[in-house]
This record gives sequence, C-alpha cells and structure tokens, in this order.
Amino acid sequence: MPRVLQVQRLHLQAHLPIRATLGSDGLDLRVPQESLTLQPNSQNLVSIGLAIALPQGYYGHIAPRSSLTLKGIDVGAGVINADYMGEVKVLLVHNGLQAITSPKASGLHS
Repeated sequence: MPRVLQVQRLHLQAHLPIRATLGSDGLDLRVPQESLTLQPNSQNLVSIGLAIALPQGYYGHIAPRSSLTLKGIDVGAGVINADYMGEVKVLLVHNGLQAITSPKASGLHS
C-alpha cells in the first residue's frame, strides 16, 4: 500500500513537491520566490513555503542535485523527521566568486 505524503502550503506562491520523472526516487522541492540571489561565499537558509507531514517511521532527506553543484551551489543535507511539523527550509551554500540571481523557472528552483 503506498504511503501518503501530507503537504500544507504556508505561502500562496509555494510549489508542491513533484516527481520529475516516473523513474525519480525522490521529489523535487522549489523555492517560492520570483527570483533568488545568492551572494558569493554565502550560506542561505531558504524557506520553501511548505510544511510536510511524513508517515510515522519515515523521514525526509534533503539532498543536492548535480545541476546545482555545477553552478557552484551546494545543498546542505538535511533530515525532516516524521514529528517535525514546521516549515521546511533548505540550506544553500554558494561557493562561487560572483553573485547568482536565479529566475523562477531556472534550475535553482528545482
């Protein structure tokens, strides 16, 4: 029996998690901002505008994507425990020498 992931939008602009392809093992999270600017050598705790209730006995794992790593952006690995009910946030670390501004439709939001 498939497990149900309960998701609550905390902001109107928040994007629901999506499975990019039928073969994807995880769900993609996107930030709700129209654009996002990351300064050089910075750490940014970014809200995704969602609260996620996981089934008991399961946890969520925030993992980096290779498309972001190629842009000099690391995603700090994180764990979402089943009993955590607050807003999910993602740590983005920009290791580049120049600021990056990402429009909503770009890879930074996937």
